[in-house]
Amino acid sequence: MAIPISGKIYTFACIGAPARVLNLYYPNSIANGQNVCLWTSDSSFEQQWKYSDNKLLNMRNTNYALDKYTVSGNANNNNADIWTANDPTNQNIAFQAVSGNAIKIKLSSSGLYLTAANNLNGTSSGKTPSSTGNVYWASDSSSVLQKWTFKEVGGASASGVGNGILTVGQRPSTLNYNGGCYTKFSAGQCTWHVYGRALEVTGKTLLFSAASGLHAKNWWKYVTNCTKSTVPVSNSIAVWDNGGKYGHIGYVEKVSDKTIYLTEANWDTANDAVDAEDGKVKIFTTDSIQARGRNNQYKIVGYLVL
Repeated sequence: MAIPISGKIYTFACIGAPARVLNLYYPNSIANGQNVCLWTSDSSFEQQWKYSDNKLLNMRNTNYALDKYTVSGNANNNNADIWTANDPTNQNIAFQAVSGNAIKIKLSSSGLYLTAANNLNGTSSGKTPSSTGNVYWASDSSSVLQKWTFKEVGGASASGVGNGILTVGQRPSTLNYNGGCYTKFSAGQCTWHVYGRALEVTGKTLLFSAASGLHAKNWWKYVTNCTKSTVPVSNSIAVWDNGGKYGHIGYVEKVSDKTIYLTEANWDTANDAVDAEDGKVKIFTTDSIQARGRNNQYKIVGYLVL
């Protein structure tokens, strides 16, 4: 049996609420007392938690930790929220292994356990034990709503389907835009395709050092769990800068000698919507990939290797 390791980032799924994970309700800002609830898994920062110094820090802003709201007699007493990470009494936790990678999350000071109310998505204001999709701290029980599985973000716990059969002018045999990998960024954008394809092929969730400004060309400085290369490598991300705000990225499926097999979105029609051209395999040489577009204004920056 295993438990999460300090310093790593995880998502936590409730066994009693399939497909829902521990989530910070995030209305585009963050503050003390913000509700923690269940939500359908979507790979957002709100659902990623770093285990550090016996606390679970939310990756939307790691200055905030999973917390127990404590006001005796208040209906919201013992609610799970976030608060500035400076309160060991209401924030320090311990993991208890149950079986496999199933765990319980215990508040060390009080012996209460993190508990989901039901198998629904939560809200910003529903902060009682009976509120829809809420998460709170309760006495130990055998309920599956008190048991969680954990998965390391960007780690090897997920497995990809591989590149599949690559035929020029067709989508790879393993590409499935209707699958669960293509949920981050706006559908049809190059960032949407590359993020999803990386997850689909390799099982790796890309991590970023910023929560906004993740335009294509900025991936070069914001992606944190890839290595950088000046030459194309199979299963890497090609990054171009056109001198404007956005730039462009594509997914390098395979490199064979000097031939590069690439998939991308929002290039041929650039209509910000999924169309028949998105995801089709294209080939480049190591020379032709260096500059693209009208007047060759898209210049290669480099490759992020998964």
